[in-house]
Amino acid sequence: MTKPWSVTRILCPTDFSAASDAAIRAAEAIAQSFGARIDLVHVWLPPVAMAYDAAFIPTPDQIVGYTNDMQKNLAATAARISLPADRVDRHLIQGVPWQDVIATAVSKGCDLIVMSTHGRTGLTHFVMGSVAERVVRSSPVPVLVVPAPRP
Repeated sequence: MTKPWSVTRILCPTDFSAASDAAIRAAEAIAQSFGARIDLVHVWLPPVAMAYDAAFIPTPDQIVGYTNDMQKNLAATAARISLPADRVDRHLIQGVPWQDVIATAVSKGCDLIVMSTHGRTGLTHFVMGSVAERVVRSSPVPVLVVPAPRP
């Protein structure tokens, strides 16, 4: 006899977009159904711009400013989740988004990843890639992909 599938911990990546909000709402509903907790994570890379003869690399003060802003956004996003505060953890990670989403899900013992897709196609998809696609292809943890809301 197989054991029924249960969810005790859900990883929900966010980039603070409307698409991420849709995934958070789905994760919240699943967490309420199962009595699970949510690990809300934002993974970011410092902005670097390169041109033919120049590059922009943020200063340490700018990195601190970005980090503070993202911590505030993460706290505000977590506050909108209607679970008790002790069932919502926040993680801000500097790294490669798809890799660190998977690594966090594994290290935290998550049973499910709930994330959004922006639905990019064509050149934008080619240039930007798809974090969701890479997570789905590489994750040992089940992934639920929530489509971006349509305008």
